[in-house]
Formats: sequence, C-alpha cells, structure tokens
Amino acid sequence: MKKTAIILTGVLALMAVAPMAASAQTTSIEPTTEQTTSKTQQQQVEINSPSDYIKWLKGQDGAEETLEQFSKLSESDQDKFIKYLNDVDVQKQVVKAFGSEKDVSLFGGDIVVSHKEDAPSKDTSSKVTPQAMNYTVSDSSKGTFLGITVSELRSTVTYRVSGTPGNQQIEVLSGGGMVVRNYNPIIGITVNQERPYTSADRQYAYQVNYFAHDFKGTWGLTYGTVKHTLSGDTQGREVRLISETL
Repeated sequence: MKKTAIILTGVLALMAVAPMAASAQTTSIEPTTEQTTSKTQQQQVEINSPSDYIKWLKGQDGAEETLEQFSKLSESDQDKFIKYLNDVDVQKQVVKAFGSEKDVSLFGGDIVVSHKEDAPSKDTSSKVTPQAMNYTVSDSSKGTFLGITVSELRSTVTYRVSGTPGNQQIEVLSGGGMVVRNYNPIIGITVNQERPYTSADRQYAYQVNYFAHDFKGTWGLTYGTVKHTLSGDTQGREVRLISETL
C-alpha cells in the first residue's frame, strides 16, 4: 500500500486519510507544536557530468551510500542518471508520481516512485492506564533513479487510544513530516505541516503534510506540491494513504 518516491521536481504533499472519516466533520486537537516549515538549503548548483555529481555528493552529510552506489554504475548509466536530473519534464513526471497512491514506474523502470507503510509502533512505556495506549503510524515515499534512492519523505502521527473495546477514542499527541534524504542537487524540498487532528467521532487521527519541490536556481521555480494525509485508527493501524498533486 505504501511506496517510495523520488523527490526530484516539484512540490510534494503527503495525504493519508481514513476512508470512514472522509465525510466526517473534523474536530481540532491542540497540537504539541505550531504549524512549521522546514527547507533544504537553497543554492544554485550545476551538475553537468557524473564527476560534478560525485563532487557534490562528497559534500553532503550521510551521502556515502549514495556515492558508492552511483560510482558503481556504468559510464552510460551515470550519463543517463545526470540527464534525468537535469530534465525538467522528467522532474515534473516524478512529482506527479509522488502524488499517486500507487507505485509508479517511469522510463522503462529507470525511475521508480514508491510508497511504503512502516510497521506500526506501540509505545508500552508511556501506557497511562490499562485502558490507554500510545501508537505511532508512519508512511514513507521514495524516489529511485537507476536503483539509487535519490529522495525519501516521511509522515508520522502519534496518538493515544483510551477506553474499552467498542468505546475507544483517540487523542492526537504529535505529528509531522520530514525529508529523510534528498540527494537531488537541482531540486530543494520544503515541508509544510498542518496541525494534527481527529475525526469528529475521535476514531481516527490525521496528519497532513505538503512537500514542495523547488528548482535550485536564480528563479526558484516550483515544479509541484504533493499533499499526503496520514491516518491511524483505534487499533494502532495506518488506515490509508491518500495523496494528490496540487
């Protein structure tokens, strides 16, 4: 149900919504933090050759694995990789793929954007009463070029389920989105997260994130924005990821 995605061009926003709550009126829950925005550093970068990309990767924190994988590609595949990075039309297709709820394969499988539901987490250490339990659900999207993960996004929501079976309700504790990695020197990613909230019947917890992909250059063009809404239910399960390109 979930897949990984590439953060190349455009603005992404992850949206996971519980089907039962789609038509339900929502009730705001006071969040632990205000609406926040985080950005990857914007700088004008030119990558015209594999050697340019290798040099750039060497200056990025945590890029050792990506550097090793890229270095193992054949010369022809390295050239193809760089062409994909610099192609505006390719970047637009990647953004659109991030807005899909299904895995998307482009250019004969050279580029894949996938979404993956992470294993649910039950935090027993913060159990308040025998009838109260905290849960965390998360979803990640990855974009790979020629088998190399170029970008990865994640949305998470943590909430407390209280009550007895058949009479349980949810209280949102926290939620947010983050760029796990972005090794596309041409595109910067901005994360804008809404306050987490519950459905009117407090059976579902929601977290909405917007991932905007901006061209790193003089004009600061935005290729697109993807909205992802993540939802969890009283059983500690992610219900469904809904995404769209804005």
